[in-house]
Amino acid sequence: MHLQGNTGSPLVLIHETSPDIALSILRGRKFIAGPILGDAGINCYIEGVDSYHPDQAASKGAFLTFEWSGPVEASRSISRHEPEVLYDERPHRAFVFTCTKKHLRVTGLSFREGHSFDGLVGQAPWYVLNKPRWAEQAHAQIQTEVDRILREKPVISVVPPPDAPYLFILRERNLI
Repeated sequence: MHLQGNTGSPLVLIHETSPDIALSILRGRKFIAGPILGDAGINCYIEGVDSYHPDQAASKGAFLTFEWSGPVEASRSISRHEPEVLYDERPHRAFVFTCTKKHLRVTGLSFREGHSFDGLVGQAPWYVLNKPRWAEQAHAQIQTEVDRILREKPVISVVPPPDAPYLFILRERNLI
């Protein structure tokens, strides 16, 4: 399969996470990378490529779709990742390293069967008389917000967690 990246149309990347984390990524326009340097980024797969390990997701239920317009490097294993590059590490994963601030736009969100934003709505306040209608309205507000964000196709930055043990390495490399 020929990968396009920045030489043609954007690649479509899929990342699975939980509905609450997906909503947080959409709202904040930030993806918080993993807690260890070897996993400090987004694990994903390139749409149309079916040779990746099938169960990479730590959290499940929501599929975020991204467009990647930057460079692509095909490699089985990398000892040192760089920001602003999509690494195609078949059969393990596709990967975008932390400190990436461009090339990654969120374009879609879908759910596994049985998952939705329903769990994020919470309990209606005690004074609400029509609790089912309140929950329906709260869910609709979230969906309206998500639809608005996805229409914008915002760039998502990949950032390290504030307490990551590898922050000193990123500083030494002048990435943060």
